[in-house]
Amino acid sequence: GGDYLIDQPPNQTNGLFTDSDCGLCGTGAQSIADNFVLTADVTVGIINFWGGSYPSNTPNVTDDFTVIFHQDSGGLPGAVIATETSVPYMRATTGVVLFGVDEYFYTLALNNPVSLGAGTYWIELFNDTTGNTDNFFWEVGDLDATHGIFDGVFATATPGASWTALGGS
Repeated sequence: GGDYLIDQPPNQTNGLFTDSDCGLCGTGAQSIADNFVLTADVTVGIINFWGGSYPSNTPNVTDDFTVIFHQDSGGLPGAVIATETSVPYMRATTGVVLFGVDEYFYTLALNNPVSLGAGTYWIELFNDTTGNTDNFFWEVGDLDATHGIFDGVFATATPGASWTALGGS
């Protein structure tokens, strides 16, 4: 149950690596953050998103997700509000094949739900695929016209620092 804070279904056009052990990323790691705006106080306990494992379609036996909520700092992720590592999750295939690999629907259940007031925030999410030759990607979606903000950022480290605009994703 509950309401969607950001209703941003995947559009099957692209995925962005967000992985602490990214063999296809120049620095060996990459993190993605997406911004959103809230008009009222909320508590976030569940996070749903789509992603996959590239290039050989071999997801981790056990994923190791980190979720970080940030304040907004002039259009970039700012001070950390909350961090949770090794977030419990469920993963299910959707039947969609994207870039030759299976698309998965992920549900993360935060052990410590995060309370946020009205305002603009960032959610940073990355997986750690150490021991797996595949790299994890977070699939892009269509903009939520109510709470979404166009574009996102990436960093060549996990957790992210020195953020760079994605440029239209």
